[in-house]
Amino acid sequence: MNDSTALVIDRLKVKEQQGQCLYLLTVGLNSPKTLNALTLEMVDLLYQHLLQWQTDDEVAGVLLYGMGGKAFCAGGDIRSLYESMTAPEKPYDYCDQFFSREYRLDYLISQYRKPIVCFGHGLVMGGGLGLMAGSQIRLVTEKSKLAMPEVTIGLFPDVGGTWFLNKMPAGQGLFLGLTGAQLNAADAKAVGLADYYVGSDGVEKILERVQAMSWSFDTAQNHKVLCELFAAVDQRYESTMAPGRLSVYSELWVILAKARSVYDAIKLIRSYKIDDPWFEKARQNIIKGSPYSAALVFWQLTQGKDLSRAEGLRQ
Repeated sequence: MNDSTALVIDRLKVKEQQGQCLYLLTVGLNSPKTLNALTLEMVDLLYQHLLQWQTDDEVAGVLLYGMGGKAFCAGGDIRSLYESMTAPEKPYDYCDQFFSREYRLDYLISQYRKPIVCFGHGLVMGGGLGLMAGSQIRLVTEKSKLAMPEVTIGLFPDVGGTWFLNKMPAGQGLFLGLTGAQLNAADAKAVGLADYYVGSDGVEKILERVQAMSWSFDTAQNHKVLCELFAAVDQRYESTMAPGRLSVYSELWVILAKARSVYDAIKLIRSYKIDDPWFEKARQNIIKGSPYSAALVFWQLTQGKDLSRAEGLRQ
């Protein structure tokens, strides 16, 4: 069923027993031209549907993915936010509504009582990573590129970034927040932003596997079987997964974790000597990015290191 151009929703029957049916709901973020950037309409529709499905006995789980094949979601729709800020009347109304409702959606996903599978293929940035980080089962492919690039546009890593960046191995979350560096599938798994690697499988192949598995009317059992299914796929494709970059810099992370100020952290990153295009791009992001954002990121992560996910979203 398609009830909005912003979302493409399908209802797939996965089990029928004694006249009772179970369905998997697939939700495609549908704005390929903007790399599925989140709008207020998208956020509101997704929240309303998830709230309804959570108490619908016929809904076994939800699969989130991005239309177009290039991105799950590249973040919030910056153009809409900018246009609202420059509007002559009530310039910040849209911004206030967008961010408060986006955070509400992120929290709902993180606390959802049924399995949510997020297919993080292609670009997964900012608000897209907020959706993915809270999902119970997070899939990545060889084309996945995850990042929190807010420092490059004068913002800060919101959508739960205070919580999930602080859950990463010491020093790595701070580096990613300060530089907006992109993570591939291996690195995403290493820092806890992804669970399973599914290779070049498209959403159609994933749906075939999911539909064919042994579904139950028990939510916990469905989650267990889904994890077993994707763990088997992950094991099959693991040898084809490109290596990550983060493990190369283990000494840097130890030192960075001890930085006492944003000045010390930036100085360390800028002066670190290594011939690596990935690191150099990250370094240029911090050089060209907003110094105010960098200072805010450092404060956000150091002051919020003990906050819960909910507290981080309210920070």
